[in-house]
Amino acid sequence: DIMILLTSSNPVVRGTAAHTLGFLADLNDKKVGQALMELLDDLESALLDPDESVRAFAANSMGLIGSKELIQKIKTYIVKETSARVKAELYGTCYRLGDKEALDPIIKILTKADEEVATPILNLIEDLIDRKQPPTMKSDAHRIKNILINLSMRIPIVANHAKALVLCLEKEFL
Repeated sequence: DIMILLTSSNPVVRGTAAHTLGFLADLNDKKVGQALMELLDDLESALLDPDESVRAFAANSMGLIGSKELIQKIKTYIVKETSARVKAELYGTCYRLGDKEALDPIIKILTKADEEVATPILNLIEDLIDRKQPPTMKSDAHRIKNILINLSMRIPIVANHAKALVLCLEKEFL
């Protein structure tokens, strides 16, 4: 039972369990998808985890598993969240599920981010490009590209990752 892993005393186990559920969504298998939908409440509980990585992985997986009906529920967690990284993941979930307005706060967080926060947000953007793309990704690609270019100049240590994402955006959407 996945609940055993999601409630483990070890935050690495909890985070890995939440993260793995998102990868299972990539299988595009109806039986797996139905089972995952039944686990959304368990993932929602993980949004209250004391460990920020567990909350971030749970938010990401909910976006991969869920549908637009989750957006309002996710927004209630955004208000309470204190971690910029987790807030970005929660906004990323809303964006992935169809809330075009959720891109603005991700960009705002990224614009102010240091390398510690920028790195997971770059991973989030990579995930948005590679898996269950948001409905407006194509129309937002140019804007995201410009933010990434600015980020690569502002924080040199993340420049290679940002530039690689620019290339992915250009290849896929521009």
